[in-house]
Amino acid sequence: MSVKGREGSRGAVFVLALGTMVILFSICVTFLQNARRHVKIVDNEWRGAMALYCAEAGAEDAIRELIGNASWRTGFSGKSFATADGVTGTYTTSLADVSGNVEIASTGTWGNASRTVVVTVGVGGGVTRVSWR
Repeated sequence: MSVKGREGSRGAVFVLALGTMVILFSICVTFLQNARRHVKIVDNEWRGAMALYCAEAGAEDAIRELIGNASWRTGFSGKSFATADGVTGTYTTSLADVSGNVEIASTGTWGNASRTVVVTVGVGGGVTRVSWR
């Protein structure tokens, strides 16, 4: 015995529940895709920052060498830069004489990221001024 007007309601509730589950599943999938994308963005930003730190370390290392020997122009190639936790990056520097100054181009690499800084150093009787770009 059934109540009049209720014969098709069981099927309608099932369809409504199924539709709600599909919508919730879609929301969850979208959320997880966005979370994954943001993790990748943060990782790329972190690697870029670490590559910049390596490049700056290379420039500072080259300035230190210039302080000891104003005619030094050798540069560094693939020199390691290690953090306290043992993770390493590298930097490569090149030096060129430009208008009475020494221009240091230092490229730092960390994972698949690389960043370059250019520093102009005045070397009149020793290092007299430093200009970062």
